[in-house]
Amino acid sequence: MRRLDGISLLLRKPVAGHLRGQHRSRKTGVGMVFSDYRPYSSGDDVRNLDWATYMRLDRLVLRMFEEEADTPIYILIDNSASMGRDDSDKFEMAKKLAAVLAYV
Repeated sequence: MRRLDGISLLLRKPVAGHLRGQHRSRKTGVGMVFSDYRPYSSGDDVRNLDWATYMRLDRLVLRMFEEEADTPIYILIDNSASMGRDDSDKFEMAKKLAAVLAYV
């Protein structure tokens, strides 16, 4: 199991989700990865104001960040007759593989 700790899944595209996690999202919000600037509007969080840009452009600009999102992953195991049911080596291997993927 220790060897599995170094394995992680990489997503090809950002996901659109509402829960926070370690994957990139198309939504902007609270996060660590800078996304874009947008004009400040009343009620915005002043902690995200970019003061250096304000000094340069003489207008208030907000820094936007990529929001992190959880990605749902479903692991399905074929339990049909072709897998040999419960006593088959193929079915046992499929169960072990599903457990490894769930751990990662």
